[in-house]
Amino acid sequence: MPHVMVVDDESMIRQFVATVLEGSGYRVSDADSPARALQILESAPDLDLLVTDVVMPDGSGCDLADRMRERRPQLPVLFISGYEVDGVRLQSSDSFLQKPFRAPDLLERVRLMAG
Repeated sequence: MPHVMVVDDESMIRQFVATVLEGSGYRVSDADSPARALQILESAPDLDLLVTDVVMPDGSGCDLADRMRERRPQLPVLFISGYEVDGVRLQSSDSFLQKPFRAPDLLERVRLMAG
């Protein structure tokens, strides 16, 4: 069962994503800030995918992805945002999903990235 971390400062979005993924058999860890996500990473060495908001009050999803990749270099990242993709540094294993999105679109993207 793939393990996905969901990071978004908006609790409704974070809960929606977590509920959709858990309902489809994914193991989900969630965090409301980049700092909390990094704490969780310490106890989640089996993480398969990071789903993160791009713009958060306590830091950017891009910076979070960079920090997490210091420990997990091959970690794929699904960036989610209500803003345009401009400025998001996508690696070949990354993807971007524009908010608002539907559950089937989220699941399709996550299946492609994490299995």
